Amino acid sequence: MTIQVEPEVRIVKERLTGPTATGIKPLLISGEPSQRGHHINAAWHNGKPGRNPSALFLNDRLLTARLALRASGDSEGETHALWAGAAVLTALTGVFHLDPVPHLMRRYVPARDTHLRRTAENLSAAIGSVQRHDPELFGTLVELLRGLVDHDIERLLVTRPELGDVMLAFDEDALGTTPAREMSDGMLRFLAITTSLLTGGDGLELGPTVSFGPARS
Repeated sequence: MTIQVEPEVRIVKERLTGPTATGIKPLLISGEPSQRGHHINAAWHNGKPGRNPSALFLNDRLLTARLALRASGDSEGETHALWAGAAVLTALTGVFHLDPVPHLMRRYVPARDTHLRRTAENLSAAIGSVQRHDPELFGTLVELLRGLVDHDIERLLVTRPELGDVMLAFDEDALGTTPAREMSDGMLRFLAITTSLLTGGDGLELGPTVSFGPARS
């Protein structure tokens, strides 16, 4: 996809490629912008002999998102195009955007707040949920953490005071217990990113895509 950003955001070019009954082929491909300023012409695959059908699309949004309004799906080729478009849209709408803010992760958080937020401020609760509901996944997280540090980590803990809030900590054996409020920015970012990749940012279910914002303190 090629996008113009000034003087206004417009799609200049878009191409969707995917599987068909006869191999990988272009399923949606844009042409030249229309003289009607806010439109662009695009053709889609229908699997039939001759030219593919085409139509004008608004150029201020993803053409793939409008394909279902143009293609009828009455041929096998159009069905392949519609399926590929739906797969792309599912992936895009399922993106979890992560922008970890370490100083927010050093606080106690309610144990029930388990869906990882964009800032990862509730990291302790999210990891606590994984520990309770998916011990195998929690074990993977611990092993990845051990591979990061240059000293032994006995356990990854989620401490639970009487008020019901939780805070992440790890047990370093002879070095004692290090709570989240004493962990480095790098350690907290690593735990936030690793947790989001393992869980898709949704507590337990693996999501299709995770995007990352700039590192902030």
